[in-house]
Amino acid sequence: MIALAAMLLTAPALAQPHSGFPINVVVPKAPAPVEADGRARLVYELALTSFAPSPVELAAIDVLAGDAVVASWRGAELGALLMPVGPAPEAGKERLIESGRSVIAFIDLTLAPGAAAPDALRHRLTFTAKLGDGTVIERKVEGVAISVRPAAPVIGPPLRGGRWVAANGLFAADHRRSFNAVDAREHLAQRFAIDWVKLGPDGRFFKGDAGQNTSYPGYGTEVIAVADGTVADVTSGYPDNPGSNPPSSRVVTLESITGNAVVQDLGGGTFALYAHLQPGSIAVKPGDHVKAGQVIARLGNSGNSDAPHLHFQLMDGPSPLGAEGLPHAITAFSQQGVVADLAALESGQPVTITPAANAQHAAEFPVDQAVVSFP
Repeated sequence: MIALAAMLLTAPALAQPHSGFPINVVVPKAPAPVEADGRARLVYELALTSFAPSPVELAAIDVLAGDAVVASWRGAELGALLMPVGPAPEAGKERLIESGRSVIAFIDLTLAPGAAAPDALRHRLTFTAKLGDGTVIERKVEGVAISVRPAAPVIGPPLRGGRWVAANGLFAADHRRSFNAVDAREHLAQRFAIDWVKLGPDGRFFKGDAGQNTSYPGYGTEVIAVADGTVADVTSGYPDNPGSNPPSSRVVTLESITGNAVVQDLGGGTFALYAHLQPGSIAVKPGDHVKAGQVIARLGNSGNSDAPHLHFQLMDGPSPLGAEGLPHAITAFSQQGVVADLAALESGQPVTITPAANAQHAAEFPVDQAVVSFP
């Protein structure tokens, strides 16, 4: 096997449209386009595993629609896209893939304003490797074709009024890079998750004692169903954490991570998760049919939550972590701007908001840290 891998590493490029380079590439979930701030976005991952007998380095990723290159990353700029499976690499070695190791490339493809999403994408990956005599060779892997799925569903908001901050959203690492192994398979259920936190009239996340849930203006707010559907599962019986609390104060398991939660079946293989709900506030049970806008619970601070907020996500199965995260667009919201300083938000100071160029949004996904109000 090693001899064969070495031969493939050193062999010249083949004449036929196949690659003999020993890299395995998997796309966990094909993307579905979603509008965000007036531009279509395709969000997905490439999982790369090296079967080469010696380290290889990723030199470039090109994304193509037909014969046109629609996005490229090269050299050092690739580092921000990559996450190794296992220990973090040394500085400057983010693109190096050791034999038998895997890295994840997080692709966030933002199209030009007004451009429609393509029906399919393919990829060209360029690698370099150093041979035993010190010679550096370059090899390209062509293909990795994926079909783009239908556009993201448009749903109602999970909350009313405002002002709400879309925290840990589309490009934030907290959710975007949170792979979890469930039933012997890795999933990225939180790919498009949002932590909704409410600002008070003075622009503060909380006022007074940060350890008291009642200091947070969002605490106890009604949580509403985003669409018609059936309640698939309810998790209850977990107490609220103290208002602001460090991770070391919470015992988190696969069962308790969501705290009190509702999973709603929206149909068509799409499920909605409403998590960290207030104890005793859940007003539905499994099997109940609910209507869009119906109150199902109240915002709380249970489970793996460091302060009162609503964790919301769509996914392709009923398991909060054992499914793949799906994009969604919200029917309508107004956007005041974007929180410019998260440190101020977390410390309870009035936040500075960078004004939005476009205040009214319809059928869009809110950008990270957007300050929005719902009808």
